[in-house]
Amino acid sequence: VKYFTGRIGSRLLLDQHLSLRRDVEDHEGGIEPSPLVGVVHTATPLKEVLLDAASDAANACKLHLGDAPELIVHDELNVKATYIPHHFYTVLLELFKNSMKATVELHGRRTEDHDPLFGEELPAVNVTIAGGERDCMVRISDQGGGIPPAHSNRVWKFNFSTAPEGMGELSGFGFGLSISRVFAQYR
Repeated sequence: VKYFTGRIGSRLLLDQHLSLRRDVEDHEGGIEPSPLVGVVHTATPLKEVLLDAASDAANACKLHLGDAPELIVHDELNVKATYIPHHFYTVLLELFKNSMKATVELHGRRTEDHDPLFGEELPAVNVTIAGGERDCMVRISDQGGGIPPAHSNRVWKFNFSTAPEGMGELSGFGFGLSISRVFAQYR
């Protein structure tokens, strides 16, 4: 975990420096300033980033399992937050891939060799975005069956996966949840 935290920190400092340098050059060239301060977005449109991550996860799910559940987003306040959009996207992508894959698998849309079986309508994945003056929260809920108790103590460990090989970008490498946790906890 220390290696990945250090790697994220080094990459963030490099990205921040290069981005701030471009901002200075743009400002000197008369270009209107953006809501970005380096790579930090002062008004990250959470719903927009969330929808991008969900779309990419759904495409991967459809590619490997033949279908993906619908996404329903509840964001009446159009919440924005100061955050690094790429970090938010990375965490959400992994959560959506797991959520959508579990929903498709639990609701009988595939056989043991991952061939899709089309039938009943899949239950939707629901997302609620809430925010206040100082913080925000994103809740993702699905009907994918949850984490089996036998895996609960290993789910955050690197190289742990319940997925069979051959699912490409959808799952199977064992880094998704663990690296997402590092991104989410990075300060």
